[in-house]
Amino acid sequence: MKKIVRLTESDLARIVKRTIKEMDENDYTADDAIAEIGSYIDMVGCSEGRSRVLNDLSRMVDEAQRELSEEEFDKLLDYVYDLERDIYENCSDEDDDDF
Repeated sequence: MKKIVRLTESDLARIVKRTIKEMDENDYTADDAIAEIGSYIDMVGCSEGRSRVLNDLSRMVDEAQRELSEEEFDKLLDYVYDLERDIYENCSDEDDDDF
């Protein structure tokens, strides 16, 4: 026996929005975040100084954390830890260094 369920227009809109949001969240991966961060680092290098680059990196990681699953975020953190080490080794707080 089939059951009929009545939905209001707002119920349907809410379901569609939630479904789209869940689909979008699942499509964003650590590899996407790594590519974005890598592109930024390649473009800026150390030209902005170590503190600025690390602050921007931190902001990008915070944004990615909101969109990634826990497993994907852990994968991103592995990359970020290595990148932070490289930044500390290769960049100074002055603006004119190359990475």
